[in-house]
Amino acid sequence: MIHSQHPAVAVAQSRVAELDDGFGTGFAPTAIRVIDDAVAVTMDSTKARFIIIMEDIDGEWSAPSTLVGTTRPDGPRAERTPDHLPLKQMSRKRVPTLRAPDQSWFAVAGLAAQDAAEVSIVVDGHEYREPIDANGTAFAIVRIREGQEPTAFVHTRDGRAVKATH
Repeated sequence: MIHSQHPAVAVAQSRVAELDDGFGTGFAPTAIRVIDDAVAVTMDSTKARFIIIMEDIDGEWSAPSTLVGTTRPDGPRAERTPDHLPLKQMSRKRVPTLRAPDQSWFAVAGLAAQDAAEVSIVVDGHEYREPIDANGTAFAIVRIREGQEPTAFVHTRDGRAVKATH
């Protein structure tokens, strides 16, 4: 269930409403992750997906001035996670934090196969896992420092960990 009542979701919705027509209409939040003083929201339309990472600055949710998106995953979900492409229409996004110039937010999103259970991001030996929702949306976010190179994995119910490369 999407926490659509979170105030950052309204900011994300307002931000995508400013986009021009080429991206489709009817953007809606499909996933949200809250980490410390930041919130990441995936916003999907009929044609596009945007990951919007916002931070709480003095009680106000601040959205980035530039949005980068991908085409929205469509079609049926695969039954089994393929070894070469575990997330359909995968998005990887790195956004500088507003508070610390040597840190960034790193997010990964995509459509997972039916056997996928979790998506994870590994940074310097630490793993951050998020469940894949019933619709197959895989979405995870972590804070990273300058020079760190995160790696994303899809974890299947049968115990496989498939590296998600772009």
